[in-house]
Amino acid sequence: IETLDAIDNLEEIIKIFPFKYLHIGLNDLHIERGTNLIFEPFVDGLIGNITTIFKKNNQNFGIGGIGKIGYDVSPTPESLINEHLRLHSNGVILSRSFKGSFNEQTKDLFGKELAQSVKDFRDYEKIAKNLTSKQLLKSYRIMKTDIEETIKNAKI
Repeated sequence: IETLDAIDNLEEIIKIFPFKYLHIGLNDLHIERGTNLIFEPFVDGLIGNITTIFKKNNQNFGIGGIGKIGYDVSPTPESLINEHLRLHSNGVILSRSFKGSFNEQTKDLFGKELAQSVKDFRDYEKIAKNLTSKQLLKSYRIMKTDIEETIKNAKI
């Protein structure tokens, strides 16, 4: 789901095409909407509206991309994992920042770093799966504030 037209017709699309899984493409939506931040759909109601349709139609789905655990960005990868769990997302794409840099000379190091990044992701995911609904909602509120602050600063 990468366009506003797809979102506008989502229920009909799901009824006509029995997809096993749909993915919300945040980058393409960000470009089409002309927003300041790729994560704005998490705070402006768009993700909530889409996931409500998915849940109503028992549709498996995933959202956007995620970076390395511990990566100093807003929103944090940890808060995004929490939000995926809160929304009952079934998948995520690893963003470019997840993999770090790669070139032929550092192939072995790249493999080790990527393996460590996957391990860190899975380790945090295990922790996050034990969070209560209340803790996940608190995490969302913090993430929402972080995103709104980033948007506000981008407009200055």
